[in-house]
Amino acid sequence: MTRAAVRQRLTAAVTAGVAILAVPLAASPAQAAPVTVNVTYVHRHYDVQFKGTVSPDGPTGYTIKGTFNARCAAGALTTQYVTFGYGPASKGWFWKTLSCDSDDLPAHMEIRGNRPAGDKIDLQVGATSGVGNIYQYGDKVVADIGN
Repeated sequence: MTRAAVRQRLTAAVTAGVAILAVPLAASPAQAAPVTVNVTYVHRHYDVQFKGTVSPDGPTGYTIKGTFNARCAAGALTTQYVTFGYGPASKGWFWKTLSCDSDDLPAHMEIRGNRPAGDKIDLQVGATSGVGNIYQYGDKVVADIGN
């Protein structure tokens, strides 16, 4: 083999090696740190709250972890309820509802769900504190958990 042929093959091999190194590696989606949330509803005789975190679970999932607790009006004629609402901002709500008299309060919650990539998670709590046991709610909290 001539020197020119060796040089040509060597140049081709080096060029191929550089091309392989230049191919970007597929990176996994960044995992954002959990977002701390404190979701509350306070009304004369009611104090409802969820304290916890919301975090991404891959690009199209989310995890909510925390404690749901409430103090409700004593002596009501009907059963009083508290509720915890959550869900992707673009998809709507899911609800976890408990009786104020329940032995399940405080309740530790660990919820996993799906969302469109990059969607934020809405959270809200409330109670049957309105006339005729109508639900009333605190402010909506939005957790921006990234991708």
